[in-house]
This record gives sequence, C-alpha cells and structure tokens, in this order.
Amino acid sequence: MTTKDVAWLSGSWRRDFPRKFFGVYRPTLEWNRASKRPNGAFADYFLVQQEIGAGLNVLAAKDRKLRLGVSENFFDVWVTAPQSDRTLETSASTFAEVEWSLPWRIQIIERGVWYPPFKNELNGWENRIELNKKLTETLSVAVRHETRQNNPDERVRDYSLLRMLVGLDF
Repeated sequence: MTTKDVAWLSGSWRRDFPRKFFGVYRPTLEWNRASKRPNGAFADYFLVQQEIGAGLNVLAAKDRKLRLGVSENFFDVWVTAPQSDRTLETSASTFAEVEWSLPWRIQIIERGVWYPPFKNELNGWENRIELNKKLTETLSVAVRHETRQNNPDERVRDYSLLRMLVGLDF
C-alpha cells in the first residue's frame, strides 16, 4: 500500500468592480512529505503560494460565467528534509475560469492557469475541474480533478489527483 503525507489548504477572494472587471487573491499552502527529486531522493517541502491578479468577466450570465485574467504568483518554498533550504520565486501567469450552473444546485467549475517559460525553458500549467453539489447555503460536496505540471519552482512536485471535497462558504 502506498501512502502520501500531503496536506493542502487553499482560499479564494474575488472582488467584482464596475464594467466587468474583477480582482482576485488566492493563497495556497502545501505541505508535502512524499515528494521525490528526479534522482529519487526524498525532498520534503512546505509551499506558500500567493496569486494576486485582475481580469475581465467575459460572460456573466446567471447560469454561465467566463472570466479571463492575468496575475502575479509568489512561491515561497521551504525544503525541510534532507537539508533545510528556502527559495522565493515569482512568476506571471494567465488564467481562465468557467462556471456552469445546472439544476438541483449543481455546478461544474474549471480553472486553468498557464505560467509562461520566463525562468526555465518549460511552460507550466495547473488545471482543476470540479463537479460541486450545494447541500445547504454554506455546505457543499464535490469531486475535483487537479493537475499541476512544470511549476515555476522546480522543486515542487507535479501531480494529477482526483479528490472528494467538503466545502464551507461564508
């Protein structure tokens, strides 16, 4: 049996402005004790990622939304084992968000982020697609597929995961 010691905590704040503009802030914490470097050595790390961006509400119907934007990302990575190390990286990105509301308080939500190859030779990207069912005004359950490839900080692990989530809106 394979186990993974990985913990995530993420948040999202969006502020809509007049004329279809919006601002976004997305903090993410990731603690990974199951990461391996390309040479096979373990490399436990703690990642604090902050995304600050702005964009345009291209489509803002009641049941369908499309948002496009640009953002600056701050990656603060502490490698905790085998030796302590800390790096700070920044990277610009573009993103797209799609929300589609279905009957019975069900939503399909997708968010894709592209990191241009400024610091390394590779394009980086993240994508998440989620099927969400709102049970009450504050409680929801969801199934989400997430993938991350070629993160701007090369020590952060790539992944593709399917998750079951419980969410609180407030």
